[in-house]
Amino acid sequence: MTAISKPIPNKPSALPWLVLLLTPIGIFGTRALPLQDTGTISNTTFGSVLITPANYVFIVWALIYGGLMALAVAQVLNVNRDNPRYAAARVPLLVNVAFNFAWLVAWGTMNTPLSLLLIVGQALSALWIFKLLEADRAQLSPRLEGFVQFASGAYVAWLTLATVLNVASVLVFYRWDGWGLSNGTWTAIMMPVAALIGVLEMRAWRNPAFATVFAWAFAGIALRPAQPLEVIVVAGVLTLGFAVALAVSLVNLARGQAVARSS
Repeated sequence: MTAISKPIPNKPSALPWLVLLLTPIGIFGTRALPLQDTGTISNTTFGSVLITPANYVFIVWALIYGGLMALAVAQVLNVNRDNPRYAAARVPLLVNVAFNFAWLVAWGTMNTPLSLLLIVGQALSALWIFKLLEADRAQLSPRLEGFVQFASGAYVAWLTLATVLNVASVLVFYRWDGWGLSNGTWTAIMMPVAALIGVLEMRAWRNPAFATVFAWAFAGIALRPAQPLEVIVVAGVLTLGFAVALAVSLVNLARGQAVARSS
């Protein structure tokens, strides 16, 4: 008589717990290292980079890091442990926080050219996470869906602007003379370029986080002390434009939710 073999149950993966362990290290771990303060470097060594917004604008990192931590915690919650979207986000989340850690080290040690390469990797991995979560919102936990989606979109938007800022910092690092144009003129040129990328992102994904972050950042650039007039004017116009786009986005979102509830 042939014995009937019992199916071997799948062993739970350790990867969700690894994500939960390594995500805060990738976000906060550099605080234990003897690095220069990120904001101090921006305000002193690269103080001439006028596209850097006022200091208070960087509070956006609280939202971004909160979203990354929420995504990491979601990996080990029973309700989300088998969620295919959260599972798919595990590797890109680890890649992203590794880039975040490496960027903080490069910036804090004044390795500015390397920091540019790292922030590009960070931006691409943030986009990877965002697109995975955006692919099927219905599969996300209802309690986390709104926050994680908004935070991941804000992350992509912010890193778009941060990459432009990092490019400007590299030019200062190499003492580029601006071909005879002033810092204010170049900043007034670079801001619409960054804004165009933001518009393309808004049109591609229609997530209100993009308009929110771009409006917030450009307002911070306009309100930064001692900005040249041309920077204030261009940043102010762009702030107004993204604020209007945000209002339209929220109205359309509310209409869509109303239609969904009535159907």
